Amino acid sequence: NRIAKKTKIDPEQLDLVRPDGTSVVSGASVTNTEAWGSASFFRMNGSLLEIVRDPPTVVNITAPDYPMVGCTLVPTVTLEHADKRFCTPEWIRTKDNKEAVVGKSFAYKPTMDDVGGTLAFEVVPRDDRKREGTPFKLKIGEKIKKKKKSKKKAADEEKVGPSPSVVSTRPTKEFFAARENLAKSHPTLTLKEGVRVMTYNILADCFCDSDWAHTNLYPFCERGYLNIMYRIQLVCQEITALMPDVVCLQEVEKRNYDRYLVPSLGNAGYDGVYANRVSEQKWGQATFVRRSRFHLHETHIVDLTSCWKEYEKIASVVESDPNILESVLKATTVTLLTIVTPVVSPKRTKRLAIANCHLYSHPAAPHVRSIQSALVSSEISSRLAGDAKDTAVIICGDFNAAPLEGACELLRKGKLPKTHHEWAEGGAFVNVRTKKDREAQWGTQLSPSETLDVRRAFVALDGDKSGLVQLKTLEEREFGAQVKEAMRDAVGKDGRAFNYAKWYRAMRALRAEASSKGLNNLLSLILARTQPEDPARPVCVSAGAGTPEDGKDGNSDSYACMDLESPFMLASAFEPKELEFTFLAGVPIKPAVLDHLFYSCDLMKPIRKFPGFSEESVRKTCQGIPAKQFPSD
Repeated sequence: NRIAKKTKIDPEQLDLVRPDGTSVVSGASVTNTEAWGSASFFRMNGSLLEIVRDPPTVVNITAPDYPMVGCTLVPTVTLEHADKRFCTPEWIRTKDNKEAVVGKSFAYKPTMDDVGGTLAFEVVPRDDRKREGTPFKLKIGEKIKKKKKSKKKAADEEKVGPSPSVVSTRPTKEFFAARENLAKSHPTLTLKEGVRVMTYNILADCFCDSDWAHTNLYPFCERGYLNIMYRIQLVCQEITALMPDVVCLQEVEKRNYDRYLVPSLGNAGYDGVYANRVSEQKWGQATFVRRSRFHLHETHIVDLTSCWKEYEKIASVVESDPNILESVLKATTVTLLTIVTPVVSPKRTKRLAIANCHLYSHPAAPHVRSIQSALVSSEISSRLAGDAKDTAVIICGDFNAAPLEGACELLRKGKLPKTHHEWAEGGAFVNVRTKKDREAQWGTQLSPSETLDVRRAFVALDGDKSGLVQLKTLEEREFGAQVKEAMRDAVGKDGRAFNYAKWYRAMRALRAEASSKGLNNLLSLILARTQPEDPARPVCVSAGAGTPEDGKDGNSDSYACMDLESPFMLASAFEPKELEFTFLAGVPIKPAVLDHLFYSCDLMKPIRKFPGFSEESVRKTCQGIPAKQFPSD
């Protein structure tokens, strides 16, 4: 009756019919479920329509927009009551008002013939009984789920950027040629020779799609080239071209991991695992291994926001400083530890432990990163237990730390003393509680180069290397009034001497309250009259950890510090000045090396390294990265 009312057809002309032609409902009282369950046909106005139960169906297809030559498209196809083995995929190119079938598989790599045209992907679903369902077609780039955008962002995207649907050429060839040629000349590392490892922060979409990010980090990059679906294809193409055996990715959004990375890299022969940060935000780290080389044996997600409680010495220091405690608890940081076994075991090493890290990012908290670095190495050791001697260790990722910072020094040297200058610098750190506050403070932080000059200036002032600079001694030296005023600010009204912690706080305050120009003028005056060693390592003296009350505003005379140790013998794959940058963004643009790869130097040694890029060559084409040619910063 409902169907009759909706279709305006006489109820007498509607019926459910069995295979033998008899009516299911005529002269009987049956439920709706029973009637449809036993019927094979639906009669309507004399016509018999076959009833198909659980038909093979394509529920949805997702694929990246911005198709490019050489970047393989691997759509994610969601099926219901269908078997992918029996489905028929087809790629259709439309160019110059002509359609042509260009592929008949679930993956397609656009060619130069496709440039200027559009692509569509169609799947005819079938099940294991070869029943056929309704075809589903997706036009690449045609439908984009749009977020609410600011007027400025929308205007920028209208003015410039790639087309999301028209096939274009890949813009990165000239930059990556040397590295791709090296990969081609050594296409497959043998087990006897070694393992090729790659670490890559691919820049999460949530960190580059805001007006603040475009103004303060990436003003040089047209918004269209910041789109994750444009960038993710360049990322996958770069990975597959370099043919690593192990790939450690940071800033991976879960949706992009499922929709794009797993299909694309899976098609290229990789298996992956993912670890979300300790946060409701769905992003984290992902590690992929080439399945022809390694089996995924174990996976551990190391929660750096809580595992410190298991280490008494570290816990005592963390709990002594409220800023460290809050930073560690709210950092959301995890390490993805993957233990893999070779498909064919080499003679010397049976297993490989890979720690994929993304350490705390606040530039003024190097001591927090050092603590996290110690936790990572300790957690690897505890997970390996008795197998540690037979397992090679690789610790890599985005450390948010320069090569000579404590987090890296700890892994290289196996220890970090409590007299290290970064403990003193960390004493001035005050945790930023909200994203808004952090963005507001962004331009007032000491840059890496300014921090180096602050250290060098203190070394210059601390002539006897006692770690304490006496005001009386300075009065006798030929420094100008501006320098002496800064000295008095460092010690306070009643002070007679200052240590490095006080000096660093005073310089940090000068940078925040005035400008980089005022700070740099002061440091230049000091350094012009002295010849401090480089890199400068200030002698640091402290009365020990400050009380919680002292540490609330970062003005304590004391600061939290301790000796840290790493249980492994590790070396860096790159010397401190071997790479010019792994980060090239900001206002002004600041090159920095923040990404690192450490390995067990007692079990492994570097065979070859893929060359980095020179800052000069990049700036000739684009001011900074990301850019049209580079998918990440």
